[in-house]
Amino acid sequence: GGKNGRFPQTTYGLLSQLGAVAHDRKKILERLCTSYWRPIYIYLRTMLAKSSEDAKDITQGFFLWILEDEAFRKYMPERGSFRRYLKILLTSFVGHHEESLQRLRRGGGVRHLSFDDQMQEASLQTSTLTVSDPNAAFDQEWVKAVVDRATHDTKEILLKNEDSLSWKIFEKYDLAEPESVPTYDDLGKEFGVNAFKIRNSLFKVRQLLRTRIRVQIAETTTDEQEAEREWRTLFGAH
Repeated sequence: GGKNGRFPQTTYGLLSQLGAVAHDRKKILERLCTSYWRPIYIYLRTMLAKSSEDAKDITQGFFLWILEDEAFRKYMPERGSFRRYLKILLTSFVGHHEESLQRLRRGGGVRHLSFDDQMQEASLQTSTLTVSDPNAAFDQEWVKAVVDRATHDTKEILLKNEDSLSWKIFEKYDLAEPESVPTYDDLGKEFGVNAFKIRNSLFKVRQLLRTRIRVQIAETTTDEQEAEREWRTLFGAH
């Protein structure tokens, strides 16, 4: 994605700002946690073999721990990605999660962070997992979160640019269930365009989606080299 497949330069500063004043740092953490709470939930549920409801409580306890106890103070971006650091924190948290749950039940709560709507569907997400190892499950769900956010951004960009046709073609073809993928001829008849237009539209949206995935990766890494490693690790791509 992008010229020469390079990562965007404008988003690497997000993690470096974790050393900012407390108010700004908390806003950055909230943004990151809101974006990537699902891998945390999946990790904790898988690791602790908890029910959906218990795992939701424990996930809230984790956020209470990192936001109120400032667990990110020791984070050093030069040592690796935000994803890897979250795994380290989760490993530490699992050992004393009951303490955090007690604080949560006493009314500490997780102020300013609300996952209520997303967590209504959280129990359904484990059914899509194909692995039982907590670390692998975390990575699988992390990839899903990255792609979901990138897909949402792609749609918003296309609609803003008044290119809803390209999005509709992509949605009908690339986002269709495997057993119901239409042919190019079917799409051409539905949208009144030829196969050449179908191919070009799909190519355009796929390239934009690839770029937006790289933007998401760049937000949780600190330089292009680290972002490239994350890209290869998560997607096995070059």
